[in-house]
Amino acid sequence: MTNDLSASLAKDWNARIVSIDEGVTHIILMADTISAGVVKQFPDKFKK
Repeated sequence: MTNDLSASLAKDWNARIVSIDEGVTHIILMADTISAGVVKQFPDKFKK
């Protein structure tokens, strides 16, 4: 987020795009980890 703001203030749009992409990747990985934990905790609630 800091990188995104810094890039925006510097009008470095390419760096801003990279920063946003990195943030989205991080969010997706975090969501996958949480989802895997929920499935592991409640396996009977999910079909395989």
